Amino acid sequence: MTIWLIVLLVILTVCWYEILKTRELVMKRCQQVCAEAQLQFLDQTVAVIADGFGRVQLPRILSWTLPHNAASRRVMEKCGLELHGTTCWKGVEHVWYSLTAGGPADPA
Repeated sequence: MTIWLIVLLVILTVCWYEILKTRELVMKRCQQVCAEAQLQFLDQTVAVIADGFGRVQLPRILSWTLPHNAASRRVMEKCGLELHGTTCWKGVEHVWYSLTAGGPADPA
């Protein structure tokens, strides 16, 4: 009876180790995919800004998000938009950013 208990514990330990190792590999892959998606999204955002100032000839681009949405704020800042303050939209406070044509981050 004791030997079977030891065998069972060894099997459970090996299974648990494999689960943890697999979890670590999955987490690393998820981080890679997220990083790739962020870079792709940033490239697409820059392309939209360039199109807005180029083909559409917008004089200014505005963007807003919730104050706690750090990822969106980071994308806006990386694209050259500048923080201008807060505003209330549908009863919810938002921060807003803008970029003027010919400004420092205008891709034209």
